[in-house]
Amino acid sequence: MKTLISDSVRLAHIVEAIDAIATFIEGKTIDDLYADSMLRSAVRYQLTVIGEAANNITETTRDLLPKVTWRKIIATRNVIIHGYSLVDEEIIWNIIKEKLPELNAAIKALR
Repeated sequence: MKTLISDSVRLAHIVEAIDAIATFIEGKTIDDLYADSMLRSAVRYQLTVIGEAANNITETTRDLLPKVTWRKIIATRNVIIHGYSLVDEEIIWNIIKEKLPELNAAIKALR
């Protein structure tokens, strides 16, 4: 049975996943991401959590965060899940360093 999860809980899941990624990469470089399969797996998993939560957030809530690129977030999740062999670690690193802090700030400002 599928349970209903509110948008506020889904946004909290996104923030938790962003925080987890920040913890995972603390003191790390992109070279560490390439070299450490456990780190890659952990980061990719959290990105899928973010994408899955984003995919299930209502349009009403998405409209409250117009600068968030919801479709790109969801597309990233889809590539990681379905096109895993196509994942580019440089793009992942850019998402982690550039996009996730922006997303985190936007969600926290809304809350």
